[in-house]
Amino acid sequence: MRPGTGVAIAGCHPRADPDRPTRRGDRLPSTTELKAEYDVSYGSIRGAMLVLKTGDLVEGRQGEGVYVKAVPAD
Repeated sequence: MRPGTGVAIAGCHPRADPDRPTRRGDRLPSTTELKAEYDVSYGSIRGAMLVLKTGDLVEGRQGEGVYVKAVPAD
């Protein structure tokens, strides 16, 4: 993994849409979708998820996916 790739991905809003901001409870795209969207390795996506989980911004639900827990203020 390139240094900082996971952090850079974590700072992006997947599927950013100004008409539909990210909200608490939104499901994040799958690892496969994120890998394709950012053209990075699985390790980079795992790094990004670790940053988001450590920041208490997302939570993983076994068998369901990763969901937004909190949205930081701009």
